[in-house]
Formats: sequence, C-alpha cells, structure tokens
Amino acid sequence: MLQNTIGLKLVAVTNEPNVDVSAKGRANQPCAGCHKDPWYALDKLATVLTRRDDDANSDEIEFKAPEGGPQTVLGGITVKDDKELVTALVNSDAFKFRQCRLAFNYLYGRDENLCEGPIFDTCMQAYGAQGTIESALGAVAQNKAFCE
Repeated sequence: MLQNTIGLKLVAVTNEPNVDVSAKGRANQPCAGCHKDPWYALDKLATVLTRRDDDANSDEIEFKAPEGGPQTVLGGITVKDDKELVTALVNSDAFKFRQCRLAFNYLYGRDENLCEGPIFDTCMQAYGAQGTIESALGAVAQNKAFCE
C-alpha cells in the first residue's frame, strides 16, 4: 500500500540466516528502523489491515477484521482499518509529492532535479488545490522552462 500510494520503497536490511524475524526480533535494530520507529512503522500498519481467512473446509475466501485496534502512525494520525489508512495516505503531503514526481517522470522521463524545485512546488500547489493528476501535469508542462 505504501509503495502504491506514496511511492515508499523499502528493501530488507538483512537476509542473513538465523536472524530473528519474530515481533521481538523486529523490535531490535536494524529491523526496528522500519518496523517500529518511523512514521510508517510497518508492524503498526500491519495490525490495522484486513486479514485473509481461508477455511480449509470451504471453497470460500473470507476476510477478517483487523485485530490490533487503532494505531497512531504517519506522523500522528490514528487509523483503525484499511480504509482509514488509505484515506490518510491519500490526504498526505507524501501522496501529493508522489503525484508530482509521477508527472515529472511522465513528462521528462526522470525525477525532478534540485534546480526544478520551484516548478515542483507549483506542481504541489496545483495538485493540492485541484486534486487531479491533470493539474499536476499541467503545472509542469505549462512552465516556460519545460522542454528547454
């Protein structure tokens, strides 16, 4: 969800044998750096997600409600289920940033450069005001520096 909404890409820090990947092990560094500590604390987010429940005696697939209760994540936002998590992600500045980065990648074939910060800021404002990818694309494409 994090990758598809805000573009967050995480890579496992370690894949060494005999690493404790239990909840207790993930509470220690370096694992806690992604699972417990940051604003996107993966273990906290996982507790609010719906779980697939396969009944071995049935052909039906069911989903169970989250078991962990509400969690405070994403810089102080409390979410209790998948819907609230996705809503919080889509309402975040990280989502707007991702949309403008997608606009740059679409139009230029690359991420924005540091010197294009003012154009990127215009994109963020346009997307924030109108909430459409078209507004983000327009903010970049209509800038006089586009295709110079």
